Amino acid sequence: MSLTPPLEQLALRLLDVGAITFVDGPPRILINLRSLSAEVIQHVAIMMRQHVKNGRWPCHRVAGAQPAGDSFTAAFCASAPEQIGKVVRLNETGITYGTVKSRETALVIGDVARHDEGISEAVSILKQAGLRVFDVLVVIDCEEKVGVRPGGYHLRSLFTRSELLAFYTTTGKITIAMYDAIVDNLEKASEVAA
Repeated sequence: MSLTPPLEQLALRLLDVGAITFVDGPPRILINLRSLSAEVIQHVAIMMRQHVKNGRWPCHRVAGAQPAGDSFTAAFCASAPEQIGKVVRLNETGITYGTVKSRETALVIGDVARHDEGISEAVSILKQAGLRVFDVLVVIDCEEKVGVRPGGYHLRSLFTRSELLAFYTTTGKITIAMYDAIVDNLEKASEVAA
């Protein structure tokens, strides 16, 4: 699947600010969205808001998956406050800010989906509070799990790691040799994990 022009711009911006880097030895892609400027976070939030609007996902409440989801959640809600549910803040013991009503729908927002620990914890806390969670939206899905998650939610993303790798290759940001080496390393790592 190819990226839309607005997502292409965001992908290039994430590369330009160093949130996505490529290294040799062994060749790999490194993703770190935790030190983005407020301006870049706002850009991400606008793209997330458009993604939700296009998908028509219901959400009465919005919660950030720890450790980095709160900054994206705050910017996401600020991008269209009249159309977005209220923010709920979480920690490992439960809801620390915001009120909820049983059977309301919550959207969980995160930065990068790798092994889903923080995401699963957020979903569990929200469900224990009586909320329904159908969707989790992250900036980048590293594709380490597919389909509906054990918590019963669908993982949605602005980008998958595969899409970013393909885009950066076709735009000349990385070489085909680097792309092939990264994909080979990812395949080896997934075989070891299986």
